[in-house]
Amino acid sequence: MNSPFSVFFRDLRFRHGLRQQEMAEQLGYEQAYISAIELGKKSPSEDLLRKLAKEMDLSDSDQEALSLAVKESKRKYVLPNEAIA
Repeated sequence: MNSPFSVFFRDLRFRHGLRQQEMAEQLGYEQAYISAIELGKKSPSEDLLRKLAKEMDLSDSDQEALSLAVKESKRKYVLPNEAIA
C-alpha cells in the first residue's frame, strides 16, 4: 500500500532521473531499502529524511511537501468502541 511519502519519494526520484540503485548510492543506502520505501513497506528514517533534503538539494516547496507527506503517512490505528469495553 503506497503512502503519501512513498509516492512523493518515487516522484522525486523520477524528477531527478535516477534509478533506485543510483538514488540508493547517492543517499548511502541499499537499493532494497529504497524499493521498500517506494512500495510503502518501510517508513523513512530521520537520517534518510535529512540526507534526502541535502543530497537531492530540495527546494523550499519540496521540503514543505516532504514534511507534509511524512506527516500524512504516519500510521494510526483506531479501535472500534466495542473493542475497548
